[in-house]
Amino acid sequence: MKGSLPLTACALATYFTILGMAFAGCGGKAVERPATETSLFEQVRYIGSLNLAQKAWKRSPRPAGLTLDAQGRIYLADPANHCIHIYSLSGDFLRTIGPQLSGPSAKKFPPLNLDSPQGVAVDGEGRVYVADTGNHRLLIFDAEGNLLRAFGRKGNENGEFRSPHSVALDSKGRIYVADTGNDRLQMFGGDGIFLRRFGTRGEQPGRFRAPLGLRIDDQDFIYVVDSGNHRVQKFDSTLALLWSAGQKGQSPGHFTDPFGIDLDNQGHLYVVDSGNCRIQVLDGSSGRFLYSLGCRGKGPGEFRRPTGISLRREAGRLYVGDAETGQVQVLEVKLSKPPAPSPPPEETVSHPSEEALEGFEPRIAVLDFEDENPAAAELQYGRLVSQMGVTALVTSRRFEVVERSQLEKVLKEQALSQSGIIKEPKKLGELLNVDLILVGNVARYPSFIETFVRLVDVETGKILSASSRRARNESVLPAAVDSLVQEIIAGYDSLSGQISGIVQPVDSDALVKAYRGSKMRGQARINPLDGHYLIKGLPPGNYRLRVEASGYNPEETKEVIPVRAGKETSNNNFQLTVSTRLPKVPSGLRALGGDREIQLSWDPSEEKDLVGYRIYRSNLPSSGFSQIGSSMASFYLDKGLKPGTTYYYQIVSYYRTGIESGRSPIVAATTYDVSPAIPTGLAVSLDAERKGVRLTWNPNAEPNVVGYRIYRSRTPEGPFELLGSLAANSYLDQAVEEEKTYYYRVSAYTDSGVESQQSKFVALTVTFRP
Repeated sequence: MKGSLPLTACALATYFTILGMAFAGCGGKAVERPATETSLFEQVRYIGSLNLAQKAWKRSPRPAGLTLDAQGRIYLADPANHCIHIYSLSGDFLRTIGPQLSGPSAKKFPPLNLDSPQGVAVDGEGRVYVADTGNHRLLIFDAEGNLLRAFGRKGNENGEFRSPHSVALDSKGRIYVADTGNDRLQMFGGDGIFLRRFGTRGEQPGRFRAPLGLRIDDQDFIYVVDSGNHRVQKFDSTLALLWSAGQKGQSPGHFTDPFGIDLDNQGHLYVVDSGNCRIQVLDGSSGRFLYSLGCRGKGPGEFRRPTGISLRREAGRLYVGDAETGQVQVLEVKLSKPPAPSPPPEETVSHPSEEALEGFEPRIAVLDFEDENPAAAELQYGRLVSQMGVTALVTSRRFEVVERSQLEKVLKEQALSQSGIIKEPKKLGELLNVDLILVGNVARYPSFIETFVRLVDVETGKILSASSRRARNESVLPAAVDSLVQEIIAGYDSLSGQISGIVQPVDSDALVKAYRGSKMRGQARINPLDGHYLIKGLPPGNYRLRVEASGYNPEETKEVIPVRAGKETSNNNFQLTVSTRLPKVPSGLRALGGDREIQLSWDPSEEKDLVGYRIYRSNLPSSGFSQIGSSMASFYLDKGLKPGTTYYYQIVSYYRTGIESGRSPIVAATTYDVSPAIPTGLAVSLDAERKGVRLTWNPNAEPNVVGYRIYRSRTPEGPFELLGSLAANSYLDQAVEEEKTYYYRVSAYTDSGVESQQSKFVALTVTFRP
């Protein structure tokens, strides 16, 4: 591998402050300062990159999926060369698997060549599992690279694939495949026998659009990079959804075309945010955004189109493939002390969205259903059907479902059985802070499977809704359970009441909360057009309301509001008054100069009423500031600036009412201009057939070079005038005349428009006559 050096300033520029480090350009080197106590990482360093270039390869490598085996060997899927490359722990190239398949069994599984493999995994015995994407199949090799087994073909039936991209193994040796083109996962036994498929195309949590990345941890939790929906989803071993995190965007926790994923020993997920040229780190237990590494660029720790990722956990080495640069970078990430545990609400299933803010979701715990007869107990149908119920409740988005691990942990700590706790629902409600529990029974008969379900109010112990369903066989059982849960929800909704009213002014972001006793039981945002609000799903009882809005004083009802089952209580109106309280002045403002841009970041405010931040800039150190933009997040990228220029910045925070805080202390940064190298090898020749002058030169190695400009003159002194520009490294000049001499130069330019100096000239006298 190439030499080791600290990450450059731009490498962590996008969110460099969250690492607790400050990086600043200093004579072309990076200056690293100590990390703060709240950092996830004590240190992040660039170690080097794998030497991917091999003379035998027809094309430049294009890294895709990658993984490590128990000995630290690196396995890299290279779709450009239709093979899997294997490297030693020290980064030395060892061998390849493919393009041509080898081994005694190879001829049994045509075609005999790999086609654009995207994913690779290795088990404890050294067997290699390859997602042979272009051939729509999965291949299994022994440790020497001999083909053992192949299964799958193009299609959408069970065991068939469309462009599979990733493969992973659980603790039982079962094989999971991200069947990308069919928008689903498939599960197989170690012998390749189809076991189960899961997922359909869609945007709802638990569904997929082009799943790419796939990892399974030591507890058999499954993490799926749902690339088409720009998010990550977590499932348990029964494929019940636990959480879904992310949406399309550039803010922290948002993604654009994510690709690979891996995790460390402390449960942090490292997700390749390919479209945003960075690695995002999430809390594996909740999907909460923690930190971000990298930015767009060509230097150490910078990415152009990152794809695969793998972590050598014991050494803290992070391997990141980049399809555009053809490199695999190696970063050393040293974790500091573990971050504080996630707050209790993040131990539940949640789906961050605007809809989640619109209404209150009652918390519900699902207990294992009881097996009614020996036939059901033999196959543990009760637990299986209860998991199906969890999935149906999660996808309905009507409830906040307590994660099963949290439920089992509480029952274990309290030495309670699930059957015993049914008799004490109020106690379970207090232990888990839930409003409802779902219980049931399952019986299996020769010709059908019957399920009985009851929804219980933990406060009163009363059954709020009950129903039953029969399923002819296992294949239709999930649909029957889903229908059953929908009927239970409909029964619950028919019992609950509603509170409505109007809040003025209508342009506020008012949130109306309904309390029964000291516990909030529902909430709703006002309609921004007319100020109307409607809080649904309230169990019968007496309530009081509280209205909160950014920049306004909170308001509360002075009298209780009775809610009756199936009824709406209206005319609960509020008039808000503007608060004179000022937001806090933002702290920790930092500025980092880049290539014609400056990146700003600051400490995020903890004020709940805050709407965002406004950014002010000046060319002078102490005056002349004017607003250039605003941001809802704690960072801002100021683009299109002059190279080699110093700019000064201040920021303020503000409420929805427009009230601003005082301005932050002034910070400054200077832009720089990175010009590409001068093109080399410029040569000129006559093209008699096409009656022109042919120019050729060596292509530039920089990945951000997107084209070349050709200049011509009649004299060596110039002036040289622009003839044209193109992306290729060859140009034909047909605007020439016989017996005249022409002088040529060429330059390169980047995707940001930065142009290199012109090359030395070459000359040619045109003579087409023999």
